[in-house]
Amino acid sequence: MGDINIKLLNFEKHIKTEYYLEGLFSNGFVPIIVKPTRITASSATLIDRVYTNNITTTGQAGIIITDLADHFGTFYLTKSHNTNNSHVIKTRKRIFSDTNIEIFRRKLKDIDFTNISLIICPNDAYNELLNLYLHY
Repeated sequence: MGDINIKLLNFEKHIKTEYYLEGLFSNGFVPIIVKPTRITASSATLIDRVYTNNITTTGQAGIIITDLADHFGTFYLTKSHNTNNSHVIKTRKRIFSDTNIEIFRRKLKDIDFTNISLIICPNDAYNELLNLYLHY
């Protein structure tokens, strides 16, 4: 996986791109994400690439459309070959009852958001907000 941004100007041959792709393909890697992961008003670019060299495993790949960054997230899920069923998968869920919504509103009023409003970088501000939310 990686955020690779290699641009070709006027469709000219780009030796670094050629070496990069040749190295991947010669080692048996194939792309899993093949659609654009950064879309603007004037372009659509595949910059977040996911490759695998295990073509015998079936999996599910996809693109998560979000506005949290300037490009979308990607994922690839494969089935585990773990035959030990002793592990427990813990799940969390939210119950949106009137009581819980009121408790959430009261807790929000108690949080000091001053530090977040002073952060210039939107990603850092989001991370701080998430940190406050998860640890309050």
